[in-house]
Amino acid sequence: LRGRMQGPVLEPGDAQFLKTVHLFNTRFDSIVPQAVAVCQSVTDVQACVNWARQHGVPVRARAGGHSYAGFSSAAGALMVDVRPLSTIQVDAAAGRVTIGGGTLTVDVQAALWPQSLALSTGSGPTVGMAGLTLGGGYGLISRKFGMTCDALVEAQVVLASGEAVICNANQAPDLFWALRGGGGGNFGIVTSFTYAVQPADQGTTFRKVWPWQQAAAVVDAWQRWAPLAPDALTATCHLFAFPGKGPEVSIGGAFLGTPAELTQILKQLDPLLAMAGADPVGTPDTSHGPYATEARQWVDCDGIQAHCHLAELDPAGQVERATYRARSHYITQLLAKEGITAMVQAVEAWNDATQLAGILLDPYGGAIGAVAPDATAFVHRDVLFSCQMLAFVAPPGSLAPQDPWLDGLYDTLKPFASGQTYQNYVDVQLADYHAAYWGANLAKLKGVREKYDPSGFFAFPQAI
Repeated sequence: LRGRMQGPVLEPGDAQFLKTVHLFNTRFDSIVPQAVAVCQSVTDVQACVNWARQHGVPVRARAGGHSYAGFSSAAGALMVDVRPLSTIQVDAAAGRVTIGGGTLTVDVQAALWPQSLALSTGSGPTVGMAGLTLGGGYGLISRKFGMTCDALVEAQVVLASGEAVICNANQAPDLFWALRGGGGGNFGIVTSFTYAVQPADQGTTFRKVWPWQQAAAVVDAWQRWAPLAPDALTATCHLFAFPGKGPEVSIGGAFLGTPAELTQILKQLDPLLAMAGADPVGTPDTSHGPYATEARQWVDCDGIQAHCHLAELDPAGQVERATYRARSHYITQLLAKEGITAMVQAVEAWNDATQLAGILLDPYGGAIGAVAPDATAFVHRDVLFSCQMLAFVAPPGSLAPQDPWLDGLYDTLKPFASGQTYQNYVDVQLADYHAAYWGANLAKLKGVREKYDPSGFFAFPQAI
């Protein structure tokens, strides 16, 4: 394989091997692939696929390495690291950006910010655009511009045969359909993405905190308002237990408009929050400015591009890897009082004095729901909000998926949920991940997979 590639092939014991194969979640540090091929070109990716197929070696593609289940790696596999494929070409006149398959979220955003162009992405700066897009791609401007996959207009994919193909609405349209929400790792290794981007003039960032004793009333008010708010507004609700501080409930997010416009929209919430019987704690945290300035706050870093890389790999990077578990539900009907009470009680019951845990409620609706469920592989178009539960508890290297707090809360909320979940919040404990991730689109996705990968070469525990 080394003789076929431009980039290096690293094995255990090589100086850079561990830093190269480490995934974002330290839970998976004990997974050791047979080798990692650091790809410098599309032909490198093709060489990896052809070599692995010829020698019967399993392949795992790695871009950002943020898979909740660590699916970017596997013991005995060849990790195909596409992170060096990170070129970014912005065509502002055409409203397009083309990126390499290993590009990270923060880097594509940093290329768009100065030109006041927007692309809906997640908030994790070191998340790979590949996995984000292929699984859907939810973020703080998705209610305005749709999921990341909705903006995709073309992709280049290396198939199991080793062939590199272009797919779009006219060329291999079935594969193009499947890439928009079918999940990473199922159809090939994507080496480039082209997206439609949108002009964005200004933005407002806001956050309000309420007394914890009003948490249930705040959540109930939020769920009746946020999924139906104007598309330009994404107001998330967080219930978190902070070490040394106790539980906190807040509503915050992003608005593509002015503070005055936001104030008028937030007034729609006032009658509902009046039921909470209390005003926010302290002064609401609000900032406003050009889109390029505000959007920097919407990545989980300080917004400085160099800082928003992994400290382990970049001398200027300030993002540290983390150790956590997560589970999630999609909610399609208003959550009953019993469900809200269960969430509040669970956060109150968190008793780890050193670690963080909580619940993130992200509103859907808007442009997300304006797309038909079968128009792309991303089927979850009738969702009110997602409910993601996080626990930062597992020791490094621990692969066991169970966590009593997390699983208890998941089971308690299950009767109130739709039975589906966001495929980018990979959950190895799902009894029927096919139905949970893809619903009615599963049959068509299976057909696409059988057509482009008939031997099941691209295999992993939750493949289609």
